[in-house]
This record gives sequence, structure tokens and C-alpha cells, in this order.
Amino acid sequence: MNEEILAGGLVLVGVAGAIAALAAMSRRHAARRAARDALLERLLERFGDVPALVDFLRSPEGRAVAGVGDGAAQVAIRLLWTLVGGAVLAGLGGVLLWLGRDPGAGVDINLVRAAEDARWWGAVLSALGVAVLAAAAVAATIARRWRVIGDAH
Repeated sequence: MNEEILAGGLVLVGVAGAIAALAAMSRRHAARRAARDALLERLLERFGDVPALVDFLRSPEGRAVAGVGDGAAQVAIRLLWTLVGGAVLAGLGGVLLWLGRDPGAGVDINLVRAAEDARWWGAVLSALGVAVLAAAAVAATIARRWRVIGDAH
């Protein structure tokens, strides 16, 4: 009974944390959008007409003011974090698979059940980690072929 209450509490805390994180991200996104719109309004007032503003925004100074980053670098960073996430998942799965090895004969049934659970979660996390790593490899290959990052080989 206490384990079910604890598990339910953990789920509720996780859901509440996810909702809070999504709300914070939404507020931050709205604030960035409002700041960008205000900047564009001020730039339009300053330059007077759209062609002059477009010429300024195409210059290196204009790109710096508008906050235009290097798209290839951002894609590479996202791919890197995807690779890190896949490696962490696969690593955790491997550890759980190792911890789930057979406890031997004549041990407490609870240890046997814990080992079975560890093997199951280890298999799930390992498979998920390998799938994320494969997806990152496919995404990196496509990005190179489409010349979003690096050179096509």
C-alpha cells in the first residue's frame, strides 16, 4: 500500500514538474517573441523603409543585432546532445542489465524479482539508447548530405 502511494506521489511530482517546465518555457518563448517584435519596430522606425532595414540586417552588424546565429552550429549542438542522451540511456541500460544478472540459487525471492525488474528495465533503456543513437546518426548523415553541417562526402 505504501509503495503505491509513493509511486503515485512520484508520478504526480513528475507531472507537476513537467507542467511547470512547459509553462516556464512558454513564458520565456513569449518574452523572446515580444522582445524581437519590439526590436523590429524600433529598427523600422530608425531606418524608415523596409529595403534599408533589409540591407542592414544582411550585414554582419545587422545579423549580430538580430541575434541570427550560425544554423550549422546549432544543428551540430543539437545532434551532439542527442548523441549524449542516447549514450546515457544505453549506459544506464547496460548497468541495469549487469545488475540484473542471476542472483544464484537459494536466495530470497525478492532479490530474484528485483533482478528480473532490472533486466527488463535494462533491456528497455538499452534499446531506447541504441535507437536514439541510430536516429542521431541518421540525422547527422542527412544533415551532411543536405549540406546543413559539414561537407558532403
